[in-house]
Amino acid sequence: MKPGKIVAVVGAFAFIAIGSYVLGKATRPADDPARQHVNESRDPHVFANSYLGLTVRPPREGNWRLAWEPSTLRPVPTNVNKVLEIERLLPADGSDKEWARMDLFVEPLYSSAGIPHAVRELEFREKRRGFRMLSEEQFSISGLPGRVRLGTWAVAGTGYRAVNYHVEHDGKLFAFVGVARAKAFDRFEPAFREILSSVRLR
Repeated sequence: MKPGKIVAVVGAFAFIAIGSYVLGKATRPADDPARQHVNESRDPHVFANSYLGLTVRPPREGNWRLAWEPSTLRPVPTNVNKVLEIERLLPADGSDKEWARMDLFVEPLYSSAGIPHAVRELEFREKRRGFRMLSEEQFSISGLPGRVRLGTWAVAGTGYRAVNYHVEHDGKLFAFVGVARAKAFDRFEPAFREILSSVRLR
């Protein structure tokens, strides 16, 4: 093949490759993180989001509520991505003052090696002085192998516990973090487990 023809063929292939890349980017749905806060469920007691491939519901008993609008989520550090809050509402008459909450964080992962670092970030150790691990073990979420970590810390003499159930799915870390006062944690752990049993990742 003559040099001129070789240049023409290479140029044509390059043009096709560049055109395919540009067309692919133009037709591919935009990566829009705001979509992760859209609840597509018609049931107010279920959070369903196709962008994340996630469905989850709060416990059926105990007056729990879902919050997914960014403006209603409690402030969190800017370096974490909080998607959902599942909180137990307290009775107005003050007959029960034990609160509990489970938050969902969804963090992008560039490799499985990044999971331990992301999990430590979500334990907010810099804000929880004296935080220490109590246990860590395997835990399945939506049929996927994950882990659960239990930690404890104290503020002004009051003890707290946090449980972090996490799993890798579709290149992201899904971490469900439940928090309660240490003395009430055993009371709410079944509710946290009920939330996890409702999770569907697809």
